[in-house]
Amino acid sequence: MRGSLSAILLAMTLLPTGALSQSGNFRSPAILPLKARVRQAESYQRRKRQTPNISEPLSNWYSGTDLQASLGYLRATFEANQCTVVFDTGSSDVVIPSTQCDANPGCTGLQHRFAPEKSETFTSLNGSFRISYSTGTGVAASGNVDIEGVISRDVISVAGLQLQDFQFGLITNQSAALGVDPFDGIVGMGFSSGLTTGPHTFIGGVNGSGQIPQAVYGLYLTPQSVGHAEISLGGVDSSKLVSEINYIPVFPATGQFNGTFEKVYVDNTITNVSSNYAIYDSGTANIVAPKNDAEEIYAMISPDIKPVDTAGTYGIPCSKLKDIKSSISFIIGGRNYTIPSQELSVGPISDQPEICQTLINSSGDDEAKSLWVIGGSLLKYYYTVWDIENVRFGLAQTLHSP
Repeated sequence: MRGSLSAILLAMTLLPTGALSQSGNFRSPAILPLKARVRQAESYQRRKRQTPNISEPLSNWYSGTDLQASLGYLRATFEANQCTVVFDTGSSDVVIPSTQCDANPGCTGLQHRFAPEKSETFTSLNGSFRISYSTGTGVAASGNVDIEGVISRDVISVAGLQLQDFQFGLITNQSAALGVDPFDGIVGMGFSSGLTTGPHTFIGGVNGSGQIPQAVYGLYLTPQSVGHAEISLGGVDSSKLVSEINYIPVFPATGQFNGTFEKVYVDNTITNVSSNYAIYDSGTANIVAPKNDAEEIYAMISPDIKPVDTAGTYGIPCSKLKDIKSSISFIIGGRNYTIPSQELSVGPISDQPEICQTLINSSGDDEAKSLWVIGGSLLKYYYTVWDIENVRFGLAQTLHSP
């Protein structure tokens, strides 16, 4: 969702004059296997948020659990600085931290920062921006994290795809929680209707310049035991599919992939959860649901699942997990998509290690504000297609689908 931070980290390079590489005329999808940094849960659990193929590998950020966001990264260079960026399906802007953010707690963690004075092609424009990200890469129920800065322009190169005079956000201030994330900046992969910092998204720009054949990308997210996750820019990697793609329309007014689902089952029993709108978001590690819906599902799984805080997190005594074999299934576009039982827990809560957090967080009981977000708990078991061009979202079976 606007502000959810995606599970896929890739390279972004801002290049100075004289160092511009020539982009190829990519006419088939650029397929990028992804890598990951592994971090322990404690570091963020308490936070509240036709061309040659190109490749790199992906694994799990949240060490010791199989649910968490699979984070892949590539090294990148902002002039002389190495950095990483995350591809975020739930936002639309490209934003990177500036050296002007040095004194801010949000920029003092793992981050590398961009020095504008080192780029001969950099231009600072007359404008400022502020963006709120409503979920993070972790699984704890969260509040917003914010960034602000100045709107800028430079040459941008991501995974070999290059855009000149690209407008982006240069961060001068951000929430401290972002300082512990294993990435430096964000490449939003949503619709242009969600833009704050410029007229074009990154994927819209590389499609408009003919570097990819269409404004579509595919995500092959996987459980940790499977690995080999990838992103395909400009199309679909059909070698990963074992079924046809099932598409549903989406409503991009906010820039996100807002779709629907029809029903929810626990095992083979239908719940009382009504059909609803949902944001499909690879950047949300688990599932977020309105409070009543979350508790309806949990009541059908085990009476031992209880709220563990007021923010919307639920848990169960870890000793009781071995007795629970329930799966959760969504009917999406008329077809069944299942979260297997091993995904019920996302791991022990850091300050209550005897309690294991369960996969659904509550978005609250205010009907006007509560919402469904379907994230990595489900999406990593299917190949997903994010079709900007045809305004739709697709899922297909893979060899590791339930």
